[in-house]
Amino acid sequence: MMMFRKKPVHRVGIDIGASSLRLLELRKLAGHTRLEHYACRALPESAVVGKQVRDVDAVGSALQQCVRSGAPSPQQACIAVPGTAAIIKTLALDAALTDAELENQMGLEAAEHVPYALEEVAVDYARLPLQDPGSHGATVLLVACRQDCMAARLLALQMGGFTARAVDVETFAIQRVCHWLHRYARLPPARVVAVLDIDIGMTTLYLLANGYCQHLQEQATTAGHAGLTATLVRSLQFLGAASRCGPVELVVLAGALATTPALAATLEQATQVPTVVADPFAGMELSAGIDRQALQQEAPALLLALGLALWGFGRD
Repeated sequence: MMMFRKKPVHRVGIDIGASSLRLLELRKLAGHTRLEHYACRALPESAVVGKQVRDVDAVGSALQQCVRSGAPSPQQACIAVPGTAAIIKTLALDAALTDAELENQMGLEAAEHVPYALEEVAVDYARLPLQDPGSHGATVLLVACRQDCMAARLLALQMGGFTARAVDVETFAIQRVCHWLHRYARLPPARVVAVLDIDIGMTTLYLLANGYCQHLQEQATTAGHAGLTATLVRSLQFLGAASRCGPVELVVLAGALATTPALAATLEQATQVPTVVADPFAGMELSAGIDRQALQQEAPALLLALGLALWGFGRD
């Protein structure tokens, strides 16, 4: 008797960060997820400015280096635009709208909510799951981004030999990977979570409540341990005072500087909020060529790339 076996699912996530390009490939088969490859390459200081790609050639060259270093052969990959570059609206509409009617309606909604000429932006939308099966209303997510912000990333991707499986928003990738951390990486339970993605040159702060981002803030990364710590403490204190979600219950450190010695302990002592360094690969199966100890040092910087690689995993 011939048995039909599902083929493994492969996903590649590519994070074009402020100082580095990070790439990783996941493999999923029979409910098991394995990290197949990862690679990180530093970018010239002027390649990405304010999270906008300014030097496509430098980013494309870094991606080519990742491939030559043993990363996956060029294929489809998921990339993202910065959360601050995206316009995100949650709309309440009639659940009875057909797909064609919804498409027409979203054109009208985009014209109302997007402050640019529509030919200058890429627009996408999706129906969100109904919270109340008996409701007559539907919640629809509308996302728009300027074409020029996407174009530079897509061109760099093409230079590396990849095509885009999806262009995500960094905010959604962080939401996705935080769900992963709580479910698989033993992250302590918390309703309100602050994720600090601390990169060289740029720090992005995400405030999540019940798994959804409620606040996004970008700021220059302060040089030096004392200055960095003081800046992050002030940011967290401001969040705690200004947020309508309630007090922050957990701080997760990510990014290239997350493993700065004593940073997590100092922040926890100053804020009295449990603070952990993200380790998204804790307990994950690794391919034979990956050194777990070396990966642990790189892991916090790979958080966003993992969130991108997880795009669509649940649908296969």
